[in-house]
Order: sequence, then structure tokens, then C-alpha cells
Amino acid sequence: MSEAVRRTPRLAVNPISYWLVNGRVDKSKEVFDAAFRDFQAIGYTAVKADIPDGMSATDYLDWIGSYGLSPSVSLFSSPLDETIDIAAELERARAFAGAQAALGMDRAMVSSMLIKARMAAPGTGADYRQDRFDLCLHHLGQLCEVFAHEGIHAVLHNHIGGVFETCRTLIWNGPLGAFEIAPFDKATNAAAVKAAELTRSGRLVSVAGGGDTVAALNQAGVAGDFSYVSTAGGAFLEWMEGKPLPGVAALMVS
Repeated sequence: MSEAVRRTPRLAVNPISYWLVNGRVDKSKEVFDAAFRDFQAIGYTAVKADIPDGMSATDYLDWIGSYGLSPSVSLFSSPLDETIDIAAELERARAFAGAQAALGMDRAMVSSMLIKARMAAPGTGADYRQDRFDLCLHHLGQLCEVFAHEGIHAVLHNHIGGVFETCRTLIWNGPLGAFEIAPFDKATNAAAVKAAELTRSGRLVSVAGGGDTVAALNQAGVAGDFSYVSTAGGAFLEWMEGKPLPGVAALMVS
């Protein structure tokens, strides 16, 4: 990899928990200033790149830069199905991609998670229909072409339940966030239920490891449905990587 394209690791953050509270959206400058101050104090170095309406890319860079932040990968969200005017959606995608390019970005995520059924059941592949899938795929191809024309590479923001449905084996180590506290447990619970459902139907081999993971599966009531569950965390991952474990090595010597 040349120096020109070498990537520098950065700790990035999404300010959504500031501008979306209890279903209420507030994208005022004051809200983002509060978020950026907190991010700076915590030690984050990058933020999801979302330029407010009416602000230029240069002004946005100066704004977040005053808090020691740089832009990180952003997200273009669209249902991509029969509910949209594709011409208008592609024009919105063009403006978004152009703004991202002006920030110096070379990629952006694409998601169709605004579908109501998915929002009602996060973490699962909800409300699937083949005709909708085919249309979404066609629209996604058009959107990727628009992004590419603006110099932006489209990266799919996968829906975790959909990923499970395309896998034969699942290795799970670690819950999806603060599963101990409602409502932050919803994604972990829904993903666990989805994996358990696929395992019971014989479509998935599910292997889970780690104390928090086991606790999360027990909380979701599906630990018994997984193919294999281990309380080992770090040791579980090292065993999967093929690294020697002292206890196992001792038994083998004996």
C-alpha cells in the first residue's frame, strides 16, 4: 500500500444519540456543539461526516476541526424500494456523494434500514419479499453508479439479521452494546432470537463464547437453542485462532 493511500487509524463516533432523543430529532448547531465538546473531552478524533443543510464542506471542516475532530465515513439511508421516487433519490444521492468527496472522503455506507418493519424489530431481516429485494438491488446498483461518478465508493451497511440468513456458521463473541439496560438491549435480543430461530430450523450452526455473550443469550431466553455456548471469552477467541492454550497444552503433554 502506497503512502498516498495509507489509512491512519482513528477513533470515530456517531452523534445520533445527541440529535435523536426519545424519537425527537433536533439537529440544531447547539446540539452538535454539545456533542463535539463531549467527543473532544472523551478523546475521539473523528466524527461521522454529516454536513448540515446550508453549510459548505469547508465550513464544516473548520467547525469540527475546532474540536480536534476530522470527518469519518458517513451513511446514506434510503428504503430503496417501491416507496421512493428513484429519480429524486438518485439526485439526493448525488448531492450527498459530492459533499462527501468535498470533505476528502472516498467512501460512504449505504443502508435501507428506514423500512418500518425493520425499525420495529431491529437486528432481524424483517418484512422480506423477493420482489422488493429485486427492486432494492436494482436501485442500489443505480445509486452505486451515482456515487462512483462523484468519486465515492459505496460500502453496504449490512443488516445483521440479513447477514445471519446468508451464513452457514455464526461465531458470536460479545453483545451488541449495553444489553443490560433497556432500551439498548433491543438489538442484542433481536439478533439472538434471529440466530436461535435459524439454528432451530437447521439453517445455521451457532457458536457463542464469553461471559457477557452467555448472559445476553440467557437474557434473550435463547442460550439453549445455540449449537454450542462457552463461558470462555478471550480464551475462546484464541482457541478459534489456533493459538495454544496453557491448560490444553498441559493435558496434551500428560
